[in-house]
Amino acid sequence: ERQERIRVQETTTQLAQGVGQLAEQSTSLTKEIRENRPINANTLFNDFLANRVQTSFSAFKRNFLGGPIHQAKDTRTVLVTDGKATYALLHVDDTPLNLRDGAESWERLTATFSKGSYRANAQEISFLALDPRVVVIPVSDTEVASLGAKVYQTALDPFKFPEAVLISNGGAGYGEVPFKLEPTNASYVRMDNRLVRRLFGEFSPSRGDLVLSKTGELLGIMVNSEYCAVINNFLPAQTVSVGEGSGTAPVGSKIQDLHRRWRSLPPRMQ
Repeated sequence: ERQERIRVQETTTQLAQGVGQLAEQSTSLTKEIRENRPINANTLFNDFLANRVQTSFSAFKRNFLGGPIHQAKDTRTVLVTDGKATYALLHVDDTPLNLRDGAESWERLTATFSKGSYRANAQEISFLALDPRVVVIPVSDTEVASLGAKVYQTALDPFKFPEAVLISNGGAGYGEVPFKLEPTNASYVRMDNRLVRRLFGEFSPSRGDLVLSKTGELLGIMVNSEYCAVINNFLPAQTVSVGEGSGTAPVGSKIQDLHRRWRSLPPRMQ
């Protein structure tokens, strides 16, 4: 009888261990299925609308007669992180700094980001080394918490799915767009505008549009109407101070450097 009880206990222990291992395998399998299942474009767009952040720029200078010149730029974007720091992501055309005409000399340049009733002043903006048209505004952890917006992760495997979700003009429209790797430069993907599927809202893909991976991560930002810069790091090529007193810091040489970087790209990517 004692030996029979021992055998029953051993069998019970083995069964319990088997159930535990099965539960672990089931959890792992569920996670793998979830990671390899594309998220619906409607869900991604609705998530974007709930978490977009407003960015605003204001610039001032005087013309050769002393008359004031003002310029304002506003756009809606998202917060993105590489796991180390958080940024608001923009295209240079969303700022008063223009790379096409070379250097711009503003006497004062301010930038703010806001969501709901919270508003904060930016201290600097950076132009990324991967493409000078990609601009980021650093956002501190305290500001992230106050904004209450989701922070998008950069895509760990941006090429897992052959399609991405493109969001136009801060939320004016969206759609699923096939893309192809650029064989000469891994920092870009080419969006196939001819095969836009389930497009909502009337728009043509253009610079500044955000591109989300079907996994819900940020893939990149459109630098022109055809190419998307894949955001995998935030290494700056140039950093410009903004805010009160920003006009005392020379930016002309920095913009000229960024202009040269842009013009050195292949014509189809400019």
